[in-house]
Amino acid sequence: MIILDASAAICVVRRASEGQEVEKFIASSECILAPDLFLSETANVFWKYCQFDSLSPEIGRQMLDKAIGLVDVFLSSQDLAKEAFTLACSANCSAYDALYLVAARRNSGTLITLDKKLQTIASKQDIDFVLI
Repeated sequence: MIILDASAAICVVRRASEGQEVEKFIASSECILAPDLFLSETANVFWKYCQFDSLSPEIGRQMLDKAIGLVDVFLSSQDLAKEAFTLACSANCSAYDALYLVAARRNSGTLITLDKKLQTIASKQDIDFVLI
């Protein structure tokens, strides 16, 4: 079980070097999960590429579709929010990041993220993650 965060998915879609490593984990997993926050995070990143990096809206939409397609099941942020809030307060991280951590903990999943701060917090919380 993999919990995929937006940073890792975007690297896959943009064909970044780290994305190749992420793809290996995705290919070997039975199920890819993400909090539904993933949808707005990835949409916003591709919007920024369209606004500030000369990516066409058509290509941005295609990339967004690919990122969304990497995830098998989206978990309700509403179901994760209270526990994520508590974790965010105790671990001194954003509630956004805590949603991914809680999703991994609840589902005995492995978090795939390129966010170094999130990896550090996962380690301190005994949440399994992939170091890429």
